[in-house]
Amino acid sequence: MPAVVTHTAILLLTRARLVQLRDTLDIRLRAYPKGTKPLVMEQRLRDLAAQAIDFLAAPPLAPADLLGGTALGGGISRLAVMGAMGPDIPGFSNALQPGQAWLFDSVHKGSPDTQRERVIARTTDVALEIWNQARTRVRADVPAAKQAIPLARVRAYVLGHLCHLAGDIVSHPFINDLEWHDGTDVQGKMDHAEGEAAHDAAVAQQIFGRASLRDGPDWGDAYPDPDKDVPEQLFAAYAGALETVLGARTNRPKGLGRFEAVQKDLETPAPDADFLRDGYSLLKRGIVRHVYDRGAPGWALLLAPAMLPVIALPFLTLALPGLRFLGLADNSVAAERQVFEMLAHALFPASLSAVIYQSLFLDVTRRGVDARQWASLVQTILNLAAAVFFYVESGRQDWSDEARWGFLFALPMAVNGIFATLSIVDFARKKDGGHHHRRRMAATLLPPLFSIGMLVAWGAFLVLFVEILAITGLASGLADLISGDGFNPVTPAFWIAAGLWLILGIVLWVWLSHYLRDLSIKELPDNFAAARRHVVRLFDEDTLYTDPLPDNLIDGTGPEMAFPSGRRALARLWWTGTGTMSIRSDRYGLVFRLRVAGVDRPDQVFPAPIAPMRLAEYLTFLSANVSNASGAPGNLAARALDPAEDYDLPAGAVFAAHGDTASTASGVVLGATEFLPLGDGDDDKAHVLHHAPKVWQSIRFGPIGPVARLTPDQAGELGEVEPGNGYTYVHDHTSAVAAGRVDSSALMSLAGDLGALFCLGAVPHLAGQDDQRIFQVFRNWNLDRRRVNEWRMLVAGRARSEKTAPDRYEPAMPRGALGPAKPDDWRAPIGAGPAREAEDTALAEGWIPAFRKWMAIMAAPAQDPNAVGVFQPGDPSNRALSRAMAWMLDLPEPATRAT
Repeated sequence: MPAVVTHTAILLLTRARLVQLRDTLDIRLRAYPKGTKPLVMEQRLRDLAAQAIDFLAAPPLAPADLLGGTALGGGISRLAVMGAMGPDIPGFSNALQPGQAWLFDSVHKGSPDTQRERVIARTTDVALEIWNQARTRVRADVPAAKQAIPLARVRAYVLGHLCHLAGDIVSHPFINDLEWHDGTDVQGKMDHAEGEAAHDAAVAQQIFGRASLRDGPDWGDAYPDPDKDVPEQLFAAYAGALETVLGARTNRPKGLGRFEAVQKDLETPAPDADFLRDGYSLLKRGIVRHVYDRGAPGWALLLAPAMLPVIALPFLTLALPGLRFLGLADNSVAAERQVFEMLAHALFPASLSAVIYQSLFLDVTRRGVDARQWASLVQTILNLAAAVFFYVESGRQDWSDEARWGFLFALPMAVNGIFATLSIVDFARKKDGGHHHRRRMAATLLPPLFSIGMLVAWGAFLVLFVEILAITGLASGLADLISGDGFNPVTPAFWIAAGLWLILGIVLWVWLSHYLRDLSIKELPDNFAAARRHVVRLFDEDTLYTDPLPDNLIDGTGPEMAFPSGRRALARLWWTGTGTMSIRSDRYGLVFRLRVAGVDRPDQVFPAPIAPMRLAEYLTFLSANVSNASGAPGNLAARALDPAEDYDLPAGAVFAAHGDTASTASGVVLGATEFLPLGDGDDDKAHVLHHAPKVWQSIRFGPIGPVARLTPDQAGELGEVEPGNGYTYVHDHTSAVAAGRVDSSALMSLAGDLGALFCLGAVPHLAGQDDQRIFQVFRNWNLDRRRVNEWRMLVAGRARSEKTAPDRYEPAMPRGALGPAKPDDWRAPIGAGPAREAEDTALAEGWIPAFRKWMAIMAAPAQDPNAVGVFQPGDPSNRALSRAMAWMLDLPEPATRAT
């Protein structure tokens, strides 16, 4: 589930920083004496900030009161708000189709496979290419006099899209700690989506000033109408960008072999304009409308078609002769009709409800399962028609027994049973990516849910209501329930029981309304995620691997690096000697224990690789060193499961422990102590050696620096460590404004600053200033994972250079038409000499802290931005910070004055 409110807030924080930058530099420029030329850097950054603010304000604007008032939320285009969720749009496209998730992952990490997450993921290239594609399409499709509006809207979208990238780049290491907090591959605290969504209520309070998440105007009003406001070229441009950058249609990004084996059996959709339009439609009309804007009253209204038939069951029994007895003797109605109406009636009370819900469902999404969705609608209508026939016939009682049982019970049960079977098969499928099929089961679920499923509600009603009736009848006299002609409903016992059922139904209705409201995103903040400090999870260079697959080159520049894979099967191990050989993994090595004639031999301990070593080499090493009862090797057999994907194993915690699939930290600890037998052949009984989960390869990192694990066997809670060396996430805008600031130390605020740098860098691309395009600030980060050096480079400082020289181009920067014509000949405008000091300063401070410190200098009128002195003790010189800014944004030497 996306953090819709959080990403919108990061967009607003980005704009607030741009406004501050524009105003600060405008004051400095106006303070120059007449005839004095301003610094090129001051003038250029003021103009870039002003243009970015204008681009973000393309009409139609989102209501300012919805976004926290004019001071924060004024001047924001609805298209920018849409862009702030742009990278997530593919995740909602063809939402019910198995195999559709590959594109969402590819957009975030350059690969559809979580085991093959690219370090250079081409994420910023996709954003910039959307503009290139849209500009070409608008100029081809739209008359020249009408091009300004669609182009302005696309610019706003692209800046919003870049703000989403900034949010993910800074936020996801924090989210990783939330999901991995218990040190187990099975998330005990919350999964990734829950971690993202957990902050939305706190953001609604602390940035937008709301009492709770759904207090105030509807969030959906900030989004553009896909049919009226979104240029039709935008979706086509998005699809074109995915093809140009990722080869999404003709040569989509690939996963490792096991991922591809599953994917080939799925209905993998190719992204086109309609695919992405469907994703945005579901985001706006489904996710935002029903998850973010529908409070408890809204859910109560939505539940009305389901709850009213259940609540009305006691009163429906009065309408049917065969049901009036409610289990009491009634000689006025034939036993066969009593049984028929007792069974058949359960299929029909919610038939109209099913038509209503299926119609709503079709409006939200049907692409990829179109035939199933329409078939389900037809079936709900047929169920409704059968219900009409049933109730009419019950009044007239003129059908034969065979016709009634055949057409009003057996046939509806059979047809709805087919739909139920399709849903059950999709849900129960385990092999060949079975979990992918579960999303499709929703397309055939509603017809049987509101027909056969009503049998459950009817059974519960019969049990509960009759019990209530009996209890109340004892109080008022059971004799009153039965007159001489049969059941007599006009008694205190019946109406007391009906009243109690009504109250019970209303209570359940209210409870369900609140439960469904908070099912995905809580109304109030989650204290664990939003109120506590947490470290971030990063990956050291030693955990990365060189991608072994053939498509691992970036434009021919060299091998692709990937983040470490998670828990996956690596090899089979089995024992061919006498006795029983068992194995235990402590992640950092393997322990073998041989039992012969009931006696355990001394353990044999082998560390995981401490230098580059491939799996095949390590297995050979084990086979040559694990000894039998005689002390001789040769009885340990091993086989790599994917030999074509062999690569240098990372050092450290490389092998999964036996408890890593436990759901609790205690289960992890207990499982790590277990010895498991190897088996005696290359079959299903052989032991499978697994790669360690990502949680065990990550590094905990706080504002002070790395944080050690508590013990080798348990990550667990950090106790008193995180309060002193952890990050806060949610930016408190009210407190920041009261302190005279627009920023804070919260990670959200840092993300807003990175978004500002991205927007400044994007302006020349969007404005057609090809000779002034900015490249340095765009590094094509993976959006889900962060290396230690990347985090230091952006946030923490003390990073090392990843460039061959500070003024040269590098593979991580924009490629192809998005970069310079000759990347090898490109040189940073600041010049080779100043670039050294500039890069050193940016890396030592971190890009975002350097940006903030430079802003503080520019906000002090008396400060010379090129002075060799320092503004604040301990900071780099003013000149060094100015050069760092010029280096990041491809500007000339800061001392250069305008001509």
